Amino acid sequence: MSDITYVMTAGSVDDGKSTLLGRLLYETENIQIDQSEYLKNKAKELNEDEIDYSLLLDGLIDEKKQGITIDVAFKYIALNKKQIVFVDSPGHKEFTKNMANAVSFSDSALLLLDIEKGVLDQTKKHIDIITKLSEIEQVIFCVNKIDKVNYDKERFFNVKNQIEDYLHNNTNIKQKVIPVSALKGDNITKISDKTPYYSGDSVLDSILKSHKNKKTFKNTSARIQQIDKLEDERVYGIDVFEGNVDKESKLINLRSKEKITVKKLYKNFNNNISKIDGYGSVSINEDINILNGDIISNISNNTVTNSAKATIISISNEEIISNKKYIFIFNHKNINGYLRNKDKKNKVKFNDISEVYLEFEDSNVIGTDDFLTKISKFIIVDPNSKKSLGFGRVNHFLDKGFTLSTEILKKSTVNTAAKVVWFTGYSGSGKTTLANELGSYLNSIEKPFTILDGDNLRHTINKDLGFSYSDRIENNRRVAFVAKILSDAGIIPIVSLISPLNESRNEAEKIIGKGLFNLIYLSTPLNECMERDPKGLYSNKEKVRNNITGIGSIYEKPTNYSTNIDTSKYSVQTCLEIIIKNLDL
Repeated sequence: MSDITYVMTAGSVDDGKSTLLGRLLYETENIQIDQSEYLKNKAKELNEDEIDYSLLLDGLIDEKKQGITIDVAFKYIALNKKQIVFVDSPGHKEFTKNMANAVSFSDSALLLLDIEKGVLDQTKKHIDIITKLSEIEQVIFCVNKIDKVNYDKERFFNVKNQIEDYLHNNTNIKQKVIPVSALKGDNITKISDKTPYYSGDSVLDSILKSHKNKKTFKNTSARIQQIDKLEDERVYGIDVFEGNVDKESKLINLRSKEKITVKKLYKNFNNNISKIDGYGSVSINEDINILNGDIISNISNNTVTNSAKATIISISNEEIISNKKYIFIFNHKNINGYLRNKDKKNKVKFNDISEVYLEFEDSNVIGTDDFLTKISKFIIVDPNSKKSLGFGRVNHFLDKGFTLSTEILKKSTVNTAAKVVWFTGYSGSGKTTLANELGSYLNSIEKPFTILDGDNLRHTINKDLGFSYSDRIENNRRVAFVAKILSDAGIIPIVSLISPLNESRNEAEKIIGKGLFNLIYLSTPLNECMERDPKGLYSNKEKVRNNITGIGSIYEKPTNYSTNIDTSKYSVQTCLEIIIKNLDL
């Protein structure tokens, strides 16, 4: 069986990538005789001294017309028992998504640069994609067209320094920088005597040596692909992506933590086999519930989690928005979840690369770095349009207790205390509606907040209180202290509370702090609130006679407020805009 190395190739437009790959194919005799004759005849026809090796690569009609590589293509070089598969990817910035797709399953990378152009912005984009969205450990930089500068040593080392300067923070990336001429063949398959200042390997030898750096797995891990019946027993189709499964293998279902002992092995309807190192089927001794997509492993300390830190790239004109629900398609399961941009940008635009936090609705995502090489990659899909918006790579999984809000809280604690937004007004004045709208806005700009709703608090920390004068004072006092604690932690409390008494509102301001307490008085007329009656309170005659604020119980109109809004006069959106502006949020 041949060893296969996948080599992703990339470069900016006209850097000579297709010419280099074409020459590699030609000089390793991996083309057909008729192709060789075609190239020679084409050169004669065009009265050219040099063969155009790029003709071996660009197969699409649009590529022929434009002279650029658009699609991802595969080219093969067979050398004895080794096989190199070149994953040829486009260089133009409009096709960065194709390049990102190519890098996702490659073992090493070959990146071309034009010596006269040096490290371009698009070159940096390619480097970022390689270093942030793949497990590639070695990049071979081919500084091409060295013949055009008469093999100038200083020009080469200038570009080499540019590369190394940009890579200085990527300590895990091994790089080789080679002066080449794809057109003339210098340092492609053999070392050129025109570059005596270069003492390293040729491009071909560098690729062959990078093959030795491929990762090996010491553990056993497999994914359940399907469940069938065979010979009156349940059989599980598996994809072994790490190590191998043999008879009597003792494994653990990472989702359920249940132990599994392999009973029989099947492959191609044959049960007379000793191990499975790819696709196959197994039966087990235990009668337990195993599901499609479950991962079984011999690593007992593996955990599951619902969150991760990842790097993504947008491949669509439709922006990826923080806090919006998406489908994350891993190679073992589809998971609903949310993402938050680490750099506080609300949107990830086309071709942007961003570090993000992921939080999954499914808590049974593999949470160990042992699996990153096989299940770290994912596609981001809009759940409504089913359109692929981007893809990414998990950098590492986070503890199960991590949430997006937790991370934001950690950041916020280094700052000063947060503002407190305190809504007051009759029942039905719009407190709950505007509190929720304000919460959504704060969420969109990545400010941590918590809504303290009066009704909810009456059923929790204040469930022992009634509606007497003293109980109303105590109710407000407790809420003020909770808001104070949250504010000190950097979280914006949004309080939705009738708080009918000036005494209680003044005490709340003293507890929280004068500069932090922001009272929003919703001065909606009582008759408007009664007509709205969202909770059915005003229609309850018994309560009207006794406890309803403004009718059976006093409501003292505040005089010391930050903002006064009659919600009967404005739309919800306008009210929200007034609040945001007045509070400088």
